[in-house]
Amino acid sequence: MTPDRLAHAQERLDTHQVSVLVLSRLVPAGRIPVMLACLLAQMPLRRFVRADVAACLAWAATYQLIGILGGSLFPEPWQGVVAAVGLTVLISAVPALWRRVRRPGPEVPSGHEHP
Repeated sequence: MTPDRLAHAQERLDTHQVSVLVLSRLVPAGRIPVMLACLLAQMPLRRFVRADVAACLAWAATYQLIGILGGSLFPEPWQGVVAAVGLTVLISAVPALWRRVRRPGPEVPSGHEHP
């Protein structure tokens, strides 16, 4: 793992602890960098366990739904996995998009209209 990836994981972990842990469980090869970042950032065990329990439940529910729905919705099993991972990434992006939409934009000075 490169130092840049680790630094990025630590930065994300500081700002979005639970969602980063949940997403790391669902994205292939995402769990190890995030767990290493937790260790290096000295995240308190109690906070980690609380977030990791939510992550484990989300992982279990997602893959259970893949198994149940995948067999009836998709002709090939891999199509259900791709759909679930895509949906998970989309759902995990919603909070960040919501924050951007709700964040006030830069203020425009009054009295300076452009022709």
